Amino acid sequence: LNVATKERNSAKVAIGSSNKAVAKAQSAIKAAEKDTEKSRAKLEKKTKEKEDLEGDAQRVLEAFEGVKTLEAEKRKALEAVSKECEELKKAQSKIRCVEVELVAKLDACEKQVKECEKRLRHWLNEIERLKDEEARDEDYDVSDDE
Repeated sequence: LNVATKERNSAKVAIGSSNKAVAKAQSAIKAAEKDTEKSRAKLEKKTKEKEDLEGDAQRVLEAFEGVKTLEAEKRKALEAVSKECEELKKAQSKIRCVEVELVAKLDACEKQVKECEKRLRHWLNEIERLKDEEARDEDYDVSDDE
């Protein structure tokens, strides 16, 4: 009977220990389930953030490609304008050369006009002098006839 009582007490102790172990295991399971649930929530949040970032990255990439296309178009336009600008500079240079030549010709013509005006004044004065002299001669001749 002693042996049976010992075995029964041992079994009771084992059952008590097992019940405590089960309670600990159940508590650990609940804690693990809570941690798992928190981890799932964090994972879902991070997955959503990752998807948002990927969407943003895709929009940035598309915008970059658009800017590259626009940049190529603007570069072509700039090259065309630069070429036109160079042509205009060449034309401007030619015009300036012609302007310098025309100004020189104009100066020469103005000099000739001044010289001609000077000669005209001289000859007008000479004509006036001769007319005066002729009038004096006529006055003198008239007085001789009397």
